Amino acid sequence: MSGLDKNLEQAAFRIIASAGEARGKAFEALDAYCNGKFEKIDACLKESGELICEANKALYKLIQKEACGEKVEFSLLLVHACDIMMASASEKELIQRVIEVVEASNKRRKNT
Repeated sequence: MSGLDKNLEQAAFRIIASAGEARGKAFEALDAYCNGKFEKIDACLKESGELICEANKALYKLIQKEACGEKVEFSLLLVHACDIMMASASEKELIQRVIEVVEASNKRRKNT
């Protein structure tokens, strides 16, 4: 395996690891909300966002290489990593939004 292939593989695994952990933290926030552990929600969502940023940074490094003329080989592992990253980011945003919507609904109900 060439150096570039090994670098690509390492980047893909960094993306997968960070995005997977980000997804876990987002669902931890949802579980905290469902279990009334409201003090944990913000920290979990913040950590999830930071992990998604880490995954994005690893991907952007590959994109920058290609933009500078360095060939980045096609890899199913990298496609999988990008898929996990996008799904994790979407799930985090959706979980955050669901919590906000439920909170707003609960506040409206209390005011009536």
